[in-house]
Amino acid sequence: QPSVSLPGKGWSLVFEENFSGTSDSWKEHWISDAQAHKHILSSRWPENVSVNEGNLFLTAKKESRGGQDWTAGSI
Repeated sequence: QPSVSLPGKGWSLVFEENFSGTSDSWKEHWISDAQAHKHILSSRWPENVSVNEGNLFLTAKKESRGGQDWTAGSI
């Protein structure tokens, strides 16, 4: 059963992620793309991903790495 009621009829919750656990617990179920792609204007790194009190944080930083001027977190 969904723990959240959704508006309107015909809607049902099919996916839920609460990001409960430690800052590194997301690594058990998710993959971070640690590299740079030419079509994305930032390189992506696991160090820019964290979990705190049930919230996922994807951080962008102005730093040169992986051939890009910005880094970001992604899962």
